[in-house]
Amino acid sequence: MRRVMRIVSVLFLLLIHFRQYHSECVMTECDGTEDKNHPPCKTNISSIAPITVIRSKNPDYFNRIEKFCSHLILEDHRSNVCCTENQIQGMTDRLSNAVAILGSCPSCFDNFAKLWCQFTCSPDQSDFMTVVETSGPLKIVERIEFEVSRDFTEGLYDSCKSVWFGNDLSLHMLTTDGKVSYNNFFGFMGKKNPTQNIPVNTDFVHSANEVIKTNKRKFLSNWYIQKIMNLPITPCHKSAGPNLPACGVIDCPSNSYQLLDLSGAERLGKKVFTTAFLKPEWALQICGCIALTVGLVFVLKYSCHRHPTVDGCYMDIGKGSLEIQFEHLCEQYATKVIAHPWKFVLLGLLIAAFCCSGNSKFHSLTNSIDQASSAKGETRQDRKIFFDTFGPTHRIEQVFLTLPPSTGTMFNMPLFEEMFTLVNNIKNLSVVYGTSTIKLDDICYKPLGEKRGCAIMSPTNYFQNNWETFQNAGPANEGDEELDDLHWEHLKYCIKNPLTVSTYSEMSCFGEFGGPIEPSLVFGGGLCFQYYGARTFMITILLNGDEGKCIEWEAEFMKMMSKYKMKNANFTFMTESSIAVCNKTIIRVIIVLIQNELQVAVETDKIVSVAACAAVLLWVFTMLGTYHWPEPSLLSALVHHKLLISVSAVMINVISVWCSIGVFSLFDVHATDNAIVVLFFVITCIGINRIFVTIRTFQSNGHCYGLPNISDREINHRITDTMRRSIPIVLTNSLICSTCFFLAGGVPPYVSVSMPAVEVFARHAGLAILFDTAFYLLVILPLFQYDARREMLGKCEIWPWYEISDNTKTDICMQVSEGTLRSPVDWFKIAIAPLLLYRVCRVCTIIVFSFTLACSLFWTLKLEYGFDQTMAFSKESYLTNHFKNMNKVLNTGPQVFFIVQGNIQWHEPKIQNKFCTLAGCDENSMGNKIRSLAYAENYEGNYLHGDVNIWLDSYLQFMHPRGSCCKTDGKHFCEYYRTV
Repeated sequence: MRRVMRIVSVLFLLLIHFRQYHSECVMTECDGTEDKNHPPCKTNISSIAPITVIRSKNPDYFNRIEKFCSHLILEDHRSNVCCTENQIQGMTDRLSNAVAILGSCPSCFDNFAKLWCQFTCSPDQSDFMTVVETSGPLKIVERIEFEVSRDFTEGLYDSCKSVWFGNDLSLHMLTTDGKVSYNNFFGFMGKKNPTQNIPVNTDFVHSANEVIKTNKRKFLSNWYIQKIMNLPITPCHKSAGPNLPACGVIDCPSNSYQLLDLSGAERLGKKVFTTAFLKPEWALQICGCIALTVGLVFVLKYSCHRHPTVDGCYMDIGKGSLEIQFEHLCEQYATKVIAHPWKFVLLGLLIAAFCCSGNSKFHSLTNSIDQASSAKGETRQDRKIFFDTFGPTHRIEQVFLTLPPSTGTMFNMPLFEEMFTLVNNIKNLSVVYGTSTIKLDDICYKPLGEKRGCAIMSPTNYFQNNWETFQNAGPANEGDEELDDLHWEHLKYCIKNPLTVSTYSEMSCFGEFGGPIEPSLVFGGGLCFQYYGARTFMITILLNGDEGKCIEWEAEFMKMMSKYKMKNANFTFMTESSIAVCNKTIIRVIIVLIQNELQVAVETDKIVSVAACAAVLLWVFTMLGTYHWPEPSLLSALVHHKLLISVSAVMINVISVWCSIGVFSLFDVHATDNAIVVLFFVITCIGINRIFVTIRTFQSNGHCYGLPNISDREINHRITDTMRRSIPIVLTNSLICSTCFFLAGGVPPYVSVSMPAVEVFARHAGLAILFDTAFYLLVILPLFQYDARREMLGKCEIWPWYEISDNTKTDICMQVSEGTLRSPVDWFKIAIAPLLLYRVCRVCTIIVFSFTLACSLFWTLKLEYGFDQTMAFSKESYLTNHFKNMNKVLNTGPQVFFIVQGNIQWHEPKIQNKFCTLAGCDENSMGNKIRSLAYAENYEGNYLHGDVNIWLDSYLQFMHPRGSCCKTDGKHFCEYYRTV
């Protein structure tokens, strides 16, 4: 019995000393403080118990708890919390700010809100929170230990790690070092930072299970069960409540919600020639062309008869064969030319004068869209719809600064001083326009209105483009071991977190225009850590004012930058230009930089083309003449030269091009300067063949050497025979060439080409060839008969009063008959032709030809559309270097717009879900597909990347806001607007 009583006494004593620990508040509002953002204080005897909030007695208080902390509400419309009304107001305001970052995924934000609701208001704070450090007489909490279940913290991180905010992950703004990871996420939230609304330092203790700890409180040593904060987690692909949708497919890439996988995609759509089957309409058109050609050949070749006494084939048309009839017509025409040469020349010159008069209406195409896209093409129509709906796009001015190899890192004070000076000079650049003075501030794009600054993407805009602001950042305090110079700490922090409103230097990262500066737009490089080592800095300015004012300012900008000097960096620049039109008359064409460079390139091409024409002229003059000096006089050496006919042929080629341009200009069809330059060269090369055919036909039959006392009848016979043989060849050649060009130019009934630059060039070339043929018949042949008559009479070309003697004429004819007098063209007949007849040479020629053909076909399949933009300028152009810099360091390309046309009922939720990307939208909506493509990083051929803005998302968020944050002012993250 005594033993039993002893056991009972021991148990009684144990029951006295072992008691259950009751949950209490560990921090509350500081006494006498009304600031809702003030850090909390450690609880005392009077504030250790939770506060009871009843809906009927405290409606505003209760509604704030219900907004984000509904899990703290009990069934009887009351709640026990450890936060005062002032504290709950501050917490809900801070969570409202977080909605802008994490609100696109309701499940993520719900988990995030649970964490801070438990931290601020949970009635069980003492179970999982311990105040570690306080300051001041009020015992302001400086550091607290927060023990959280590992399942909860990992679930919170997993639900938020893929949530997007703008063109970046949301957690990039909520992590240390700008790198999204589990430790960096909780490390960021645990570090005190009043500017980021983090009031105290928090040591997150990630525990797996409940543990038993000892606690010495007052004077009594007690054992109690230490709990941890562990609430149910809502996975991102599940709804966080009855009225909340699950996260969208972009914010929740779980097994059933994958981002677009393009790893196995094939790169298509860039090759000029592919092995794919042609479209049916193209196949039919090609078959029609082949059938027409075959039919024509059959008619001309196989529908003829053999004459028993005459060699060759002829058709029963008229009195003889078709060939004979055609040659007879050519002979009759030659007779007319010989009889009335000046009448034909005069007629040709009149036609040339009339057609060339159309050049008075000519103006060169300067707009690239007019050259690359047809008026009825899809690109032009989409562009028109976009401009009619949203207005023209912004004009872009760019400056790229590159550090020389001898310069160190980008964190260079002299460099930034020069950069601030450059930006300031650009901002102060003025130009007189009419009666007013125009500055950049008058024409620049201001996204937040006229009261804010210009949208200038520049590293200096992290300091609001103000040198004094940069200087005020100042170096770090003495003895500060954590920070380096605050100039660069501010810049580094802004690169990692562009949306930061206050850094270590207590300055905003937002530009003077009130918006963030995307690092990829101002630093050359790819990833965040690479920006610190950037050696190229980009300054981009957007203009959105009156076009005439912009053009004038751009002209002055080009003049300034052309003479600008920098000591610590090399730079390249680029701007735009256009044509100012008033009262339907072009009053001024201001060529600024790009067009100026194109014009310089055109002028260079003109020089090259003139040189090419001179080379062709020299070649014709050299190859068609016969070089001998039969008499002591120098003039005798010029009897058998062809200077007159060579110069005339080249001039006729040039006139033919001008006639073609003039005719098309009369019908308001214009070409580019580049196309015209190439046109002169092409037509000259093609047209010069005609004079070669005629002269060589005349020379090969020995007609060019006259005998003493040769009669006019014999001379006319020789000239007529040459024309009869050469005219059919020239006409056939002209018909084939012009047909090919008209086929490419889309002249009816041929197939049309969709690219205007090719189409216009081909049409001009085809018509120029026809003009060249006409002038050959009207001008060149009369000049040829004059030159041939002169040569057979033995007269000098440049001094027709000089004539070689009869004995010399006889000697020359004997040398020709013996084969001792030759022209340069005979070298091909003597040396090249016999060489090609050797069997070895023929075999080698066939092998080389076959190999070349096979290689050409192979590399043709590798050929891709377009060409590098640097090919449009000379190597010496500063635009060439600028474009090279763009290709090398610029990670962001032009904007891409997706326009939906049609009568769409946007107010219907089913229609909205097919286009939006928010939580609750269709998984396969158009917006989700575009976002998936923009964020897919596993396909080298995917060039769509960056921020995706869908107006429907913005509209739905505006109509159903979750937070009270309306916009940023560049200093504070949000401005609040309350309705009265």
